[in-house]
Amino acid sequence: MRTWIFCSVSVILLFFGIAVEAAVCADTPEKKRVLIINSYGEQIAWSRSVTDSLESKIHKMYPDWMVYSGNLKTESATYIGATILTLRSILWGYAERTLTRIDATNLQSSSIFVQDDVPNALIWIGEEGFLNYISHIAQLGKWKEVPMVLCAVKDSVSSRGWFPGEKFRFDSKYGIRDYSVVTKLLRMNPLDVEKARKDKNIHITKSEEAETYRLDYYLNYSGNVIKQPIRENLELIHRLLPDLQELIWVDDDSYRTTETRLEVEKVLKEVLPDVKYSKMIHNRMNTDSIYDVMLEPAEHRAFLSYSWNIDAMHSKRSDREIDSLFTNVSTVPLFTLTERNFNKDNYWVGGIFLDGSQMVNCTLAMLVRAVRGDSIMALPFDTVSESRVVLNRTALERYGLEQAADKLKGVSYVHIPPTFFHKYERQLLVGTLVLMLVVGYLLIGWRRHKYNKQIQADYARYKRLYDKLQVIYKNSSIDFALYSGDGKRLLRIVNGESTAESGEYDLFCENIFESPHLTDDLKEQIRLDRIINCEISLDHNGRQSRTSFAEHAVYQLIVKPLYEVNYRNSSFMAIAINLTPTLKERREKERFEELFRFASDSSQVGVVFYDVDTAVGKATNSWCRNMNEEFVSGVFPVYGQVVEEDRDFLLKFQQAIRAGDVQDAFCREIQVNGKDDRKHWIRQHMYFIQSSNRLVELSLNIDEQKSNEKRLEKAKQKAEEANEETRCFLNSISHEVRTPLNAIVGFSTILANSNETGEEYIPIILRNTRLLNALIKNILDLSALDAGKITFCYKQFNIEKVFIDMGSYIRNNLDEHSLKVVYEMPECEEERFITTDEEYLRKLLLNLLSNAVKFTNEGSVTFGCRRREYGLYFYVSDTGCGIAPEDQKSIFNRFVKLDAYVQGTGLGLALCKSIVKHLGGKIGVTSEKGKGSTFWFVLPNVQ
Repeated sequence: MRTWIFCSVSVILLFFGIAVEAAVCADTPEKKRVLIINSYGEQIAWSRSVTDSLESKIHKMYPDWMVYSGNLKTESATYIGATILTLRSILWGYAERTLTRIDATNLQSSSIFVQDDVPNALIWIGEEGFLNYISHIAQLGKWKEVPMVLCAVKDSVSSRGWFPGEKFRFDSKYGIRDYSVVTKLLRMNPLDVEKARKDKNIHITKSEEAETYRLDYYLNYSGNVIKQPIRENLELIHRLLPDLQELIWVDDDSYRTTETRLEVEKVLKEVLPDVKYSKMIHNRMNTDSIYDVMLEPAEHRAFLSYSWNIDAMHSKRSDREIDSLFTNVSTVPLFTLTERNFNKDNYWVGGIFLDGSQMVNCTLAMLVRAVRGDSIMALPFDTVSESRVVLNRTALERYGLEQAADKLKGVSYVHIPPTFFHKYERQLLVGTLVLMLVVGYLLIGWRRHKYNKQIQADYARYKRLYDKLQVIYKNSSIDFALYSGDGKRLLRIVNGESTAESGEYDLFCENIFESPHLTDDLKEQIRLDRIINCEISLDHNGRQSRTSFAEHAVYQLIVKPLYEVNYRNSSFMAIAINLTPTLKERREKERFEELFRFASDSSQVGVVFYDVDTAVGKATNSWCRNMNEEFVSGVFPVYGQVVEEDRDFLLKFQQAIRAGDVQDAFCREIQVNGKDDRKHWIRQHMYFIQSSNRLVELSLNIDEQKSNEKRLEKAKQKAEEANEETRCFLNSISHEVRTPLNAIVGFSTILANSNETGEEYIPIILRNTRLLNALIKNILDLSALDAGKITFCYKQFNIEKVFIDMGSYIRNNLDEHSLKVVYEMPECEEERFITTDEEYLRKLLLNLLSNAVKFTNEGSVTFGCRRREYGLYFYVSDTGCGIAPEDQKSIFNRFVKLDAYVQGTGLGLALCKSIVKHLGGKIGVTSEKGKGSTFWFVLPNVQ
């Protein structure tokens, strides 16, 4: 009964499920169909990657769509018929997928395009397949109504189309949009004409020839065009290989490859005009010959390819042999313009590739609109220009380009060599575990052995200690006593011997609580079972003293309770240690150190001595002050404040001594950075005392000595300069004084011996007399200024009269110079007043004007003044010979003459500089060789 009920329910549920399924199928909309045709073969990595990504995304976003794809293999087609057969295979495969009936016996070209079931959209990857497709426009039938999405095509194509039997030429091109209307001239019978007129995608017109018609086919397509980063790739190659001398193109002569090669040749002339260029075309050369050239070792060479694959298809070598040769033997880097399978072909360096995801996204967006039924012909083509730098890290290291690649930004590295840890991770893990087990076993054994050894060592140490204590108690100054709980003495050991006798002033009394050496407070501490530790000083009579003189005996008394009664019920143990020898030695040492420190501080000689093995020693304050370093016993000096060069010498000597290399004494003058941020000179001596194994350092501050040396050097230099100046002065004076004196004496003698009046000699005598007078006066004035014997008379006056007098004087003493003398004053009357020494102002202007006239043969001499914020600005300008820039710095020095043939002592400008300096002003010159000079000085406003 139960079986019958179960079978009945099962039949009902099965019927219900079939009915529901039929209802669902009836309500399901028509299934969308997409056909993807890759213009290239599977070995072209970039197009295969785009095809796979498209299929994957369509299946993910629209799982109910039917997607079929095929490869047209245009790059390997040598004649048009091969492509037709491949296209037939793809379209018939699609028809099989859609369960469409195919007449395989019909070999006509029209039979390629099965008319019963066309896809909702057709995707072309690459323009070659599209160009081949529209060449069959007359046989398309329903297929010409299918919207097409073009992916990764060029924006322009060859006007001759795609015909593999002919050589591709790109001198004339059509835009990719120019195929929206395809025109054909055909001979047609009336039945075909009538059929064509019914097709809405064909516009037919009668031509002039008989039975010939013009048919315009309207296509519905759009997509995305690519902009190949050729210039960027060439620049990348140049950055990785800055010394590149030769670039070789390696590829076949397919349509896309030929077009790309022509673009590379054009851009290469612009980017790398000096690089030698050549090409190796696979279809024109033997494959093994190409491989031999690529495997030749050569410097400054690189290979570039578009999509050509290195394999054994046309070679006598096997794939494994070829891969091994290019991976291990090749020394010339291989660059590519398209994406490769770097995991398989590990010898490609890489390049700058277009972003495949952008192509896929643009194509997918256009496909959705096409499947939806929208007309995509009006949509503009998207441009794919986003790119990324992809480099093979393993190949970069093999070709030695990793350092140049590290300087690039935004690089995506692939095939990164695994680290040693990742490569041998499992072996390292197993080895680590085994090592840990071995180390653990050894550690346990070592700890056990160490424990046993420690037990044995402790036993031997305690035994030695026991033996030594026996000797110590017999030979040392430590006395020992035991007391009972009521303070009664039980045992007394003095000088290593047990004795019961005690003196009147013995530290160990018969009863410890009656000891005269302990205070009541200490006795109370003993009763409370507390440890006491005190010093007791005894005089030469054995009486306790409250003071600690050198001749007194000092003991350290320690009383400690005994918690374990082990000898005659003893409760307290008393130990007396004689500290007298130790204290005497300490006092002597302290006195010696104090005396030593006093001597070091008094003489400013710093001293430090330390053991060369342990660094234990002492240093005086003077040494710490001189070296600006705190000495720590047990730590070797590091000379941290000594300048680097000197510090190296000190450390080298110290390390040599510590290493046992006994050397002569070290002596050197060093510099140390002081706490006052100044560098101090220190004379450092270092001696090694072999008998005590100690290194002694002596340091002396010689800053004062160095200062004295500098002062002596400066004094010597000044004396030499003064001597030189005196010599120059005497030479100049002897010449300058002799010249006018000779003129005066000579012409005076002529006048005295001649009966003539000699009126023509009088002006010469007077002029030389004035020159001699001016020379002597300048020397006296300059000497007085230097000695500080001049008293300036400041008063307020109008400079107008001074300028008028100077102008008149200069005009009357031009000495046959044809010059124009001009003076300029402030327009405002109030600005013409100044408070200064008028006499020395006149000397300043007179000297500067005399120099201007002396060195100006023609033109003009202009002098004047202007009111400035900081005082009155005076200037004297001329149109003379000018002064070179290198001479302007020394022109105000004494005895400086730029022209030895012009009369003068070289003291005039030096006198002007000294006067201006004493008046609190500034003086200078602005000049250009051959264009004149302007001497200026500024006098402050004196209240």
